[in-house]
Formats: sequence, C-alpha cells, structure tokens
Amino acid sequence: MVGKFHHSSLLGGKSVASAGEITVKNGIVHKITRKSGHYMPEEKYLQQFVDELKVKGVNLNKVEIGGF
Repeated sequence: MVGKFHHSSLLGGKSVASAGEITVKNGIVHKITRKSGHYMPEEKYLQQFVDELKVKGVNLNKVEIGGF
C-alpha cells in the first residue's frame, strides 16, 4: 500500500543478514527464532545473528533459540 511503512521497507528489497522474530520483555531477550513469512532463512543465518548479539554484549545465557 502506497504511503505505508512495512517491516520489509527497512531495506527496500535489498539483501538481509537474517530474519525472524525476537521476544524482548523489560529489556531482556527471551526468545529468538528464524520464523519469517518471506525470507525463510537458513539455520546458519540465525546463528550469524546470535553471534552478532554476543559480540554486542547481549546476555543470551537463558534465551530460547529455535527454528520455525
């Protein structure tokens, strides 16, 4: 729809490093998945995202990480 902003608008159709869902409550990450309606990313891209979060100092010790 013209004039509307959608999550896919962020990169304007360009390549992405990963896709999925992340659940955050009170600033704490609880769950990360690769569940995506369009991109259907491979497991290695979920791991790439998780690794980047670790580099950024995000505590993932108790985070549920899964597929679809």
